[in-house]
Amino acid sequence: MKTPLTKIYVAVLAVMLATGFALLAWSIRYPWNTVPDEEIYNRVFAKVARDDYEQNREQWKQCYQEREKLYSPRKRMNDGGLALIAFAAILGCLFAATRFPLPGARTPLKKWKVFALFLGAIGSQFPLCCFFLIMEQNRFAYHPSRDTIILGMISSFIGCIATSLVGSLIFGVILAFAKLPAPLWVWSSRHKYVSLFVTILFGIPVAFFVFLLSDTLWNGEFPSVICLVILIYLLLSMRAGIIEKRRVEKGSEKRLNT
Repeated sequence: MKTPLTKIYVAVLAVMLATGFALLAWSIRYPWNTVPDEEIYNRVFAKVARDDYEQNREQWKQCYQEREKLYSPRKRMNDGGLALIAFAAILGCLFAATRFPLPGARTPLKKWKVFALFLGAIGSQFPLCCFFLIMEQNRFAYHPSRDTIILGMISSFIGCIATSLVGSLIFGVILAFAKLPAPLWVWSSRHKYVSLFVTILFGIPVAFFVFLLSDTLWNGEFPSVICLVILIYLLLSMRAGIIEKRRVEKGSEKRLNT
């Protein structure tokens, strides 16, 4: 049953999606840079040598600051549009599956689905990062050296593997103390101090990821949007699972949803 809040939320998602596509379409009117592409190297990158980063970090920093000034509005509109599309799409998928983030939202039905969501979110980072690096290279964002993109791709791959292993271990430990499925916004009035402690415990990393997400959206760093939204949802699910297990073990009581 569609409530007024549901209709408003779906409308907001639709507006975000439409805005994202509109930004993409409008950005095509501009070139990537305010100067011809062939002039970028002479104006910016010719000032620094390819292999002297460690010795001239400040000079490299100034180099890339000057590079940023040569972008046309297309870069911000393109990246911002992609970020909005990714944000609206992942929120829409989570809402369709779990009603997140509205009242009545629930956690994943099975514990293995937590791992599937987590590994899928981390795994999406690698191809999205590769796409972003290739796009950056095509708009002359980096010093024209052969290994710039390759090093970024290798770093992304290693980071995804390491994060998957460590994150899976952490989620495995947390899930041992959780019961799924559970209402996402469950609160135990009988054990309000436990509920408060668990909420604060998970609220701190959730607040941190929300801050990262807002910064990512503002800067148009679209490869991280999907991963951050899923991590926020999974952390909230862990909170709900722990409170639900405590509630069930101590006897039934009314579930209070906010």
